[in-house]
Amino acid sequence: MFKRIQGFDLYTAAVVVDVKTGNVIAHYGSEGVTDLTQFAGGNPVGSIIKPFILLQMLEAGFKFDNISLYDGQIKGKRTPNNYSGHYSNTNVGINEILGKSLNAPMVNIRQVTDPLTLFNSVEEHFTDMNISNDNFLHLDDANRRTEHEINYPLGSRNMTLFEIAQAYQTLFNGGQCLQLSVFSSAYDPYKNTTQQFNQKQRQVYNHDNADLIATALNNAMQTGGTGTHIKSLLPQDVTFYVKTGTSDEAKHGYTVLCDGETLIVTYISYGKVENDYLKLGQLPIPFESGGRSAGVLAADIYNELK
Repeated sequence: MFKRIQGFDLYTAAVVVDVKTGNVIAHYGSEGVTDLTQFAGGNPVGSIIKPFILLQMLEAGFKFDNISLYDGQIKGKRTPNNYSGHYSNTNVGINEILGKSLNAPMVNIRQVTDPLTLFNSVEEHFTDMNISNDNFLHLDDANRRTEHEINYPLGSRNMTLFEIAQAYQTLFNGGQCLQLSVFSSAYDPYKNTTQQFNQKQRQVYNHDNADLIATALNNAMQTGGTGTHIKSLLPQDVTFYVKTGTSDEAKHGYTVLCDGETLIVTYISYGKVENDYLKLGQLPIPFESGGRSAGVLAADIYNELK
């Protein structure tokens, strides 16, 4: 990957989390003084949000095997293109939607439920995980309803890398959120005692619903999935669950990689420091794909750790 193009540098960041304890195993905030894992209000998350919207459908009473969304254009409705550039013009289920990270079916949730009510419920669960509100997001603005119907399920919502890690820790932990922490205990050399830190925990999602969506993310590693290109870089005897994301005209890229125990979240973007301020998202990322850029970084980190 090109680290510098047209005067812009390629910035990367990563967080590694123990799913069952919520402990941060490793953290890389990029070179320099800016920690991109918690930078400002974050950046648009792209397809990283899709599992949580589908999970919210399960929480609302939909059954996993009964969710079937149209992968095509609906007359009179604006419909985004899929990354592949074409539609199957068929109804597809959760496994295919997440495996191929399809856009059209996510927007066509509007056919089966009120999307704004659903998205507000997603936001309520994010709040339960201590994920900050997006100050640019106004789901209750009736004048922006069509905009939200299309953009929210494609990941226009801003989130920091640390917040993404928190959300996915909850997903892979059966819906139980453990507040992410760098420290699990502290040793007092004067008293020769060790104090354990009790992390805040909360059952945010139904356990079975969370497991269904988490398991479905293995489809990204199957034929036609968005994670298949990193499959050869990883151990072949391990089952991986992957979600890739590309947002804002391919100017931000993400990958979530998990083996059920260790969770890795990576981010990549071109940026430049001007007047002591780092501005990201200045050029399309390599290959214009989060999976093919941040994904390679995630695979490299996994191999180094294991």
